[in-house]
Amino acid sequence: MVCELLKEGGKEWDIELVRGLFLKQDVEAILSTPISESVAMDKMVWAKEKKGSFTMRSTCRLAWEVEAAGGNAGCSDSTKLHRAWRGTCNGILATKDSFFCRKITANNICEEHGRHVETAMHLLCFCDRSTEVWSSCKLSLPIKVLESWSFLDTISRLQICWEAK
Repeated sequence: MVCELLKEGGKEWDIELVRGLFLKQDVEAILSTPISESVAMDKMVWAKEKKGSFTMRSTCRLAWEVEAAGGNAGCSDSTKLHRAWRGTCNGILATKDSFFCRKITANNICEEHGRHVETAMHLLCFCDRSTEVWSSCKLSLPIKVLESWSFLDTISRLQICWEAK
């Protein structure tokens, strides 16, 4: 719960705790979030439903709305879209690198190779096991993905490529 990340009294972030638990980019986002002056209890809310509950029905309704609007969800402000993607794409996969950054594992090296850092891109595109899977399937990407790219870089480049078609 968010309240566990606050100092006693709930008026300011416990900076050391936040830094110890989250990746650098997540720490910046968390610490830049203003703390509410109200003392209301934390709760999870799905904004797409009047009662605030996540349901399959509300998810389907959202998908239908997106489809009715042309099939693509978008944003008029590309910086907000980029921030949304960054928040979604960063550290979401359980890689050795993300565990290492959170001090859960002793190293971030891919066990398959023994020499490459196990990032999301390495795991999905460059590890021997993933390249074996990709080579046996009929899907292909319209661009050559470089290992130096982050997951967000790759998604952004693919989006540009697909929008150009």
